[in-house]
Amino acid sequence: MKTLYLDEGDNISLELHHRIAQKLQKDPFLISVAKNNISRWLSVDRSRSYKIAIQEWSEKINSLSLDDLIHEMLREDDEGQRLRSNSPFGGILSESERLEVLELVHAAT
Repeated sequence: MKTLYLDEGDNISLELHHRIAQKLQKDPFLISVAKNNISRWLSVDRSRSYKIAIQEWSEKINSLSLDDLIHEMLREDDEGQRLRSNSPFGGILSESERLEVLELVHAAT
C-alpha cells in the first residue's frame, strides 16, 4: 500500500486504483469498461461539474498512452484525488478484490 492520506476514503480510492492499474497492465482491453461507463454516464442528466470531470477522463483515456493514463490515476496530490473521485474505472475489480482493498486499508489505519 502506498501513501496514507488523512482520509480513509482517499486511501481506499488510491489503493483501488493501484489494483485497477495492475489489471490494466495485464489486460489493456479492460479500458473498454471505463469507456462504456463514460458513455453511459454522459447520456444521463448530471451536474455540469460532474460532466466536466467525466469528459476530462474521456480525453485522458483517448489521448494518453496506458502508462501515462496510469500515472494520472495514481497521482498522489490533490489533482489525483480529484480525478479518482470521479473515476470511470468501476467494474474492473471484482467484488472480492474490492473487499480485499477495504480490509487492507482499514487494517492500516
